[in-house]
Formats: sequence, C-alpha cells, structure tokens
Amino acid sequence: MNNLSQETEEVKIEVFSTNVLDRIIADKLIDSLVKLFPGTIVSFDLEDCDHVLRVEGVNFESEVILQVVRNLGYKISYL
Repeated sequence: MNNLSQETEEVKIEVFSTNVLDRIIADKLIDSLVKLFPGTIVSFDLEDCDHVLRVEGVNFESEVILQVVRNLGYKISYL
C-alpha cells in the first residue's frame, strides 16, 4: 500500500453581478484579474441582466476581486 498522499487543488468558481456594460472595460478587467491570478479563467456575460463576471481557478481570492472592481469605480456583488 502506498502511504503517499496526493493533494489535488480543488477548482472553485465564483460568480458576481456587476454594473460593467462596456466590452472594452470588461476586457481590461479580465486582463487585470488574470495578471493578479495567473491560470485563472475570467469571463463576462454582458448580455445577462446581472452583467455577470465569472471566475474559475484554484488560486484566487474573491475579496481581492471585489476590491479591484470597486477600486475602478464599478459595482460588484456575489451572485
């Protein structure tokens, strides 16, 4: 029996409601968040009534994401 334990990092998904309406702004936010959290998948659904920001990965902090978006003057909340 092998006593080595294998640790696997669990992928987490966080979904936020925002007031981002512009694709150019959304793309800038995506770039900023991917630089902060490399390997994370970040996307916006601007067609959704909640202008959804979706973040998927193993190494990101939701509170930092909230702060980054708010610091740029946009509203964001957990969905």
